[in-house]
Formats: sequence, structure tokens, C-alpha cells
Amino acid sequence: MKTEINEFQSCGIISRALVLGIFLTILMGPWSALASSQTDEPVSCGEFISMVASHQPDNPLFPIGHSLLSKEELYLKTVQNMSGKGFRVLDKKSYHDPLEANEFVQVSYAFADGPLGKNLFEQKLFLKKAGIIDSADVGLTTAYNGKVYQTHRNKNVASPVRLATPVYMHDRIKTDLSSKATFTFDDKSTLTMAEGSVVNITKHIYDPAKDLRQTIVYLTRGTVRFVVTKGKARGSMFKVITPTSTAGVRGTEFVVNVDPDGKTNFLVLEGQIETHVLSLGKEKTTPFLISAGENQSVSKNGKATRVMKTPPGLLRSTMIRTSGPMNTLEQVGISRGVARNNIQRLALTRNAKYNSNMKTKVMYLANNIALIHAKTLSNNIGKNRVENSPNLASKSSGTANAKANAKANAKANAKANAKANAKANAKANARQVAQEKGKGKGKP
Repeated sequence: MKTEINEFQSCGIISRALVLGIFLTILMGPWSALASSQTDEPVSCGEFISMVASHQPDNPLFPIGHSLLSKEELYLKTVQNMSGKGFRVLDKKSYHDPLEANEFVQVSYAFADGPLGKNLFEQKLFLKKAGIIDSADVGLTTAYNGKVYQTHRNKNVASPVRLATPVYMHDRIKTDLSSKATFTFDDKSTLTMAEGSVVNITKHIYDPAKDLRQTIVYLTRGTVRFVVTKGKARGSMFKVITPTSTAGVRGTEFVVNVDPDGKTNFLVLEGQIETHVLSLGKEKTTPFLISAGENQSVSKNGKATRVMKTPPGLLRSTMIRTSGPMNTLEQVGISRGVARNNIQRLALTRNAKYNSNMKTKVMYLANNIALIHAKTLSNNIGKNRVENSPNLASKSSGTANAKANAKANAKANAKANAKANAKANAKANARQVAQEKGKGKGKP
């Protein structure tokens, strides 16, 4: 019994120590992140894997005994292990290749024990909820001039856009007069907004593992130049919606202009697009195919012109109007400073998850010990009852006998008393009768 109680107390101490360890780890994390040196130099794929290994040496994605391997060997074997687990993001990347933003998300997701089968946006949501990254964006600002504003969903306040500003699903983006902006999505498709333009990022889902991309952009007014990468997977699409029509593409470069009165103009620079006229919010069945060097207009009443060859002057002026802004984001890969901070968050999150699991196991053990203790106590009580049962039976038997004797005695006494009373009454009656007879004969 003492042993069980000591084990229970030990589990309580271990549990409190784990809670304290988690608290100190979380408390020290931000300070260690602030203390790390910041640099804008891009991190390579191999460097990133080595940095993760130094913070998560026990991660199952690393080979056994990896501390004895060279950095290049560690990278190759880790990539093989990741591929075996279904994460093939680095299969075609060498040790010295820069780690791009999308690859950083996918690799971090793998080391954070994320489930398979999730697209890039879902992976970002997973990492954001875990506190590893700050936002689940679908792209970022790669160039801008002048004043550009974005308004998030369910928000009434517009925020100014700068280089590297994240873009989110359902964002509304507006350029002022004499302003431009270029935004690059996760799949490397871009849209360049000319002055006085307004767009809404209605949808953007990208799954690099399946090469699937689904994007919908609503152009309210202004001029936008789209450069769309090819989505090879079935179900991939890139659609632009205007007040009067739609344009669907798979991989091409084209310009869409919406006049203040709602008239829409399509001009294709490369590849081919398929347009539909909208009627009461629905696409009409007859599509129009517009190829490179061609254009088409749809009036505010939904009447489409025939597809025509674009005049050289219109083509030249459109190219100039939709050319990229001067302020351009040159950083392509993830910097060492950003990578280091996020790796520390990744390690903290995984350690907290491990400690939480350990705490659960300790509490489970403590509950089992308490259950065993209660069961043993119950058994002892039952045993004592069984051992004391003869005395209890004897006591009960004595009580029963006493009651029976008292009852029998009372009955016998009552019977004897009744008999004696009857006899006395009979004698008294006989005497009285004799006396009455004597009086009748003259005897006193």
C-alpha cells in the first residue's frame, strides 16, 4: 500500500515538473527569438534542414544517428525520409538551392507532423493555428508605386500596401490615380493593377503536390494585366469576372479593362482565353475564344463584339499602361533570419505538443494508480466484512434466541396466570353457591 501511495505522489511531482517545463519553454521562446541574429541573406534548402535538426534532433524525419553525418548526407537522407512519408517537396532541390516561400511552408508543415492531403492554404492555416507562422496568405505584394490599399474581409478600414504585404482570400485591393501594384500568388501567377483599379480576390486554392490551382478574381473597374501559370491537374482553373462577362484561362497572359460604365475589354498577349457574356448573373452558353494578338469588347448591356485583331497602337499603349511598377521585391527565397525565427517557433510548438502528450500519459498513470488504490481499499473492506461475519452471526443468533425465549416465557406466564385465575374463580364461585344453598335451609 505504501508503494502505491509513493508512486502516486511521484506522478504528481512529475506532472507539476512538466507543467513548469512547458511554462518556462514558452516564456523563454520569444526572448531566444529576439536574441537571434537577423539577416536578409536567403537560406538554402540544406541549411534549413540543418537548422531544423539542431532544434528538433529527435524528429522521426531525420535518419538515426544523423549527428554523425555531414550536412550534405543529412540533407539527402532527410529528403528521402520525407518522400517516404509522402512529402516530396524537396525531391528536385539540391542542398545549395534557395528555399522558396512555398517550400518553406511545406517543409515546416512536414516537420510539424501535419496530416497528408492538404493544399498549401490549408497547410498555412495549420501552421498559423500552431503559432509557427503569422498569416495564412495566398500571395504577397511584389511591386508597387504610389498609393495602394487593401481591405480585409469583414473589415471597414483600408490599409496601405507595401512591398511584401501579404494578400489574403477575399481581400479588396484598390489603386489610386497614378498608382500601380503587382501581386504574386502562391502558384506564381501575377496580376498587375493599373491606376484607378479595384479587384476582389474571391478565391485562390493551390496544391503544389497535385499541380492544382483554382483562382477567381472579380474586377470591378480599371485595368489589370494577368500572367497565369499552367495548372495541369484536372479541375484547375483561373477565372476573371467583370460586371458583364467572364474570362477563363489555364495558362496565358492577357489584359482586362472595365470602364466606369461597366463596359469590358479583353486583350490577349499570349495563349488563349475563353469568354462568356453574363446574363442575370449567369454565363451564356455560347463562348468566345480569343487568341494572342486579338481582343473583344462586351457592352454594359451584355452585347459582345466579334473577336478582332488588336491594332498595334492599342497593343503598345496597353503594354505600357500595365507594365510593372518600379519598386520591386528582389528577395525570392526565405531569409536566414526569418527561417531561424520560424524554426524556433516550430521547435517550441512540437516540444509543447510532446510535453502535453507526456502530461496526459502521467495523468493517465496517476488515475490508474488512484483506481488501483481505491480497488484495494474496497477489497480490504469486503474482506473484513467476511472475516467478521461469524461473530456477527453469533451476535445475531443470540439476539434471536433471547427474543424467542422472552416470547416463550411471556406466553407460558400468561398461560399459567390464566389457569390460576380460572381455578381461583371456580373456587370462589363454588363457595358462593354453597353459601346461598345454606341460607335456603335456614342455616346462617
